[in-house]
Amino acid sequence: MAPAKLTFVQVKRKDRAIAKGGGTIAMSDSLPIKLAGGAGVCAGLMRLAEEYLTTGAAPLIDSSLTPPLYPLIDALILVALIGVVLATHKRIGFLGLLGFAIAAFGVVVLRLPQETIIGLNRYVLGAGLVSGGAGVMGAMMIAARALPWWIGAFWIASFGCAVLVIFDLPISDLLRRCAVTSFSLGLLSAGFALLAPKAWGR
Repeated sequence: MAPAKLTFVQVKRKDRAIAKGGGTIAMSDSLPIKLAGGAGVCAGLMRLAEEYLTTGAAPLIDSSLTPPLYPLIDALILVALIGVVLATHKRIGFLGLLGFAIAAFGVVVLRLPQETIIGLNRYVLGAGLVSGGAGVMGAMMIAARALPWWIGAFWIASFGCAVLVIFDLPISDLLRRCAVTSFSLGLLSAGFALLAPKAWGR
């Protein structure tokens, strides 16, 4: 018996569904993507905890306990970004992939032993590259509708705040915290999106 032919309306609906998901449905259900999603959730939560629980007049966590966790957090961030690229590479194009490469290089810079690189503080340079690369990825993700728009919005906002910090404004400390918070919320959102693609309509 010959397979039933799709009607024109069914074909159009199928095309729209594929375009909406960006070809990421099967990829989002794979084990590597799930692991990357878990890494994103963990990295986002750990970065937020480090930012808000180790500072202030009465910190809940001793700040001296967190530096040994930085390599783990950076590794989780890199795994999460790799997962985002695997799930969206067909839609975000060359600029999106370039943004990922910049962000990944930034993670590598953060783990270098020297304190200064080409005259710049290692942390400032590495964090700026990560934030900038993620911002480019976020912009391309929004343009391609590859993942929920707020993920890209968080990363773009993070990059914007990071750029303003350079000018040493009176609110630079607040801007730095906003940059960290926005980036972490973007990671957290991306992690949940990769873990449960059906929850946001993919």
